[in-house]
Amino acid sequence: MQIKTIQIENYKSFFESNVIAFEHGINLVVGQNNSGKTALLEAASFRLKHKPNRGFSETKRNPPGSFAASVVSVVAEITGAEFYSALMAGDQFYIPVKSLPKEKASRLPSSVVLPELKKVVDLLREKSSIEFSFKFSIGIGPKQILQVEGPRWLYEENKESAFFFISFDQNQERIGVSSSLMHDADMRKFGWTSLANNLVSSIYFFEAERINLGICDFGEEDVLKPNAENLAQVINRLQGKNPHLYNLLNEYMKKIFPSISWISAISKTIKHDALGFGDTSQHVLELTVWPNNGYPDREDLSIPMSECGTGVGHVLAILYVVITTKDPQIIVIDEPNSFLHPGASRKLVEILRKDFSKHQYILSTHSPEIIRGSGAKTVNLVKWQKTGSTVTQFTETYMQMFQSILGEIGVKMSDLFGADSILWVEGPTEEICMQEMLSEIFTLPPSVISVANTGDFESKKISLERLLGVYEKISQNNALIPPNIAFIFDSEERKQRELDDLSRRGKGKLHFLPRRMLENYFLDSEAINAVLSANTDYEGTAKVVQLFITENKLSEDILPKNSDVKDMSDEDWIKVVNGAKLLQKIFFHFLGSKVEFSKTKHSVEICRWLLKNKPVALADLRGFVKNIAETQLYVN
Repeated sequence: MQIKTIQIENYKSFFESNVIAFEHGINLVVGQNNSGKTALLEAASFRLKHKPNRGFSETKRNPPGSFAASVVSVVAEITGAEFYSALMAGDQFYIPVKSLPKEKASRLPSSVVLPELKKVVDLLREKSSIEFSFKFSIGIGPKQILQVEGPRWLYEENKESAFFFISFDQNQERIGVSSSLMHDADMRKFGWTSLANNLVSSIYFFEAERINLGICDFGEEDVLKPNAENLAQVINRLQGKNPHLYNLLNEYMKKIFPSISWISAISKTIKHDALGFGDTSQHVLELTVWPNNGYPDREDLSIPMSECGTGVGHVLAILYVVITTKDPQIIVIDEPNSFLHPGASRKLVEILRKDFSKHQYILSTHSPEIIRGSGAKTVNLVKWQKTGSTVTQFTETYMQMFQSILGEIGVKMSDLFGADSILWVEGPTEEICMQEMLSEIFTLPPSVISVANTGDFESKKISLERLLGVYEKISQNNALIPPNIAFIFDSEERKQRELDDLSRRGKGKLHFLPRRMLENYFLDSEAINAVLSANTDYEGTAKVVQLFITENKLSEDILPKNSDVKDMSDEDWIKVVNGAKLLQKIFFHFLGSKVEFSKTKHSVEICRWLLKNKPVALADLRGFVKNIAETQLYVN
C-alpha cells in the first residue's frame, strides 16, 4: 500500500497546499526550519493534531474559537494482491459485473453470477496498481475518514452493469455474493473504507525526538506497531522463529553501526513496589546491544539499548519493518540526520534505496549526505510564503537533468537546498578564504560555493562563457536556486570591455576582483614569512622576503605580455601581477623542491594569518566582498 498524492488544507502553516505526489522508493522533503516540513510529514502519516491554520485567510473565514477542521485529501494505491488479501480477510466490496445487465441481476442464480464475479476479482487481483481516494479529517472531535471512493475506472465505466456485495465465504472457502443492488455512488466506499483505515493506522512514523524502544512486555506479536513500542517483543519472536532473517537484520545493523556486533532480546525481571503493598516482580523483554569489542561471550559487556543513542532503536525498527514485511510499507522519517551520524544516515538511506526499494519512504532532511545519496524519486521543497507554506516538487527525471547541468560547473545539488543566499566563487581556495572573511563580517554569513574544483594555480579553470551558459539554464523559473545569489571571479587578463560584457550577461550578479586574482591580496612579506617559517628548512625573515619580491616584481613571467614596466606604479603592479606565480617563485627560492606551493594550502594559510594578525592588509578585499554581500545577498 502506498500514497500517491496528498493535499493539505487548514493544517498548521498550510492554508491549502497544491497536490503533492509521492512515488515508490525515497521521497525527500527539504526546506528551512519552520517552513512546514514537519507539518507535511504529519499530514502524510496522518499524525495530525488539532492545530488549524491561523493565517489571515483562515482567521477571516472563521470567527474566534470556531476554526474549521484540518483535512488531508488522499489518493492511495494498492496492488491487486493486497486487494485480494483484504477480500480473503473478510472485507466486503461492492463490485460491478459488466457482463451482467443490472435489470436482470436480482433474478440471476448464483451459478451464473459467481463465475462472472470471479473473472472480475481475478482481473483486480492481477493489477499492479489500484487507486482509491479518501479524506482524513481532524477537528475538535475525533479523527474521521470521509468521502471514500473506490477506483473510478471500476465504477464510472460500469454504471449500467449489475453490482454485487461480495465477500469471502470462510465456511465454503470461496467468494460469495450477499445481494445485488442498483448502482449507488455511496456504495463505492464499501471495502475501500477498511483499506483506508488500514493505511491510516499502519504507517510508520519515526520522529526526531528521543523515545525508549528498549523494553516491553512478553507477547506473541510478529508485526511491529506503528509507534514501535513492541520492538523488543518482535525481535524476540524473530530470533527464535526465523534465525535467517534475525541474522540478516544484525548484518545490516553492523553495516550502519560498525561498533555493534549484534542485538538480542533477553528476559528481565523488574522489581517494584506496587501501590505500597510490598515488592512485586514483572517479567519483561529488554533489547541488549552486544558491542563489537572482540569478546562475543562476555554477557557482562553487553549494553541495554535504552542506554544507547536514539538512532540505534530507530534504525533497528526501520530495518525490522523492511526486512520482515512482504507487502509494500509506508515509512516516514523526520530528520534522520538529527539522531544519526552523517555516515550512518548515508548508509541507512543507501540500504533502503538499494535493497528495499519496494517500500515507500518519506524523509525530511537538511543533510547534504542524504540528499546526495538518496536517489530520490521526488524532492519536495517546502517554503514559507506570506500566506503560508508552499511546496514545489521536482521529479527524479528533473533532478537528474538539473544535477547534470550543475555537474558541468562542479556544483553539487545538495549545496543549494536550504540556502537563502549563495556566493559562488572560482575554486576551493576562494571558497575557504571568502567564507572565513564573511564569517568575520556577518553573524549569519551567506554560503560560499566553488563552481569548479580548480585545484592548484596551474590547473585549468572553467570557462566563464560555459559558467554563464549554465547559470542561464538553471536560473529560469527554478525554485532550487536561492533567491539571493552572486558570483565573484578573478579578473585574469581580461580587457574592461570583456568584463563589462560578462557582467551584463550575468544580469548584474557577476563580479570580478579589482586585482588579477585572489593571491594578489596575499603578497604581504610578513604573512608569507609566517607561513614559510612553519618549515624547518626556512631561515629567512620578512625583510628578506620583501627584498625578493622587490627584485623579482618586474619579471616577465609574472606580468602580462607587452607590459610597460617603466612607468608602472606599485598600485598598477599589484593589480596585474600573477600573484600565484610570484608566490610559487618565493616558495621555490626559499624551500627548494621539498615543498611545492599549493593554493589550497598555502594561500589559505596566508589569508588566515592576515585575518588574524594584519586585517588592514585585506581592507580592500574585505570592503569589495562586504559591499556585494550587503547589496545582493541580504536582499529580502
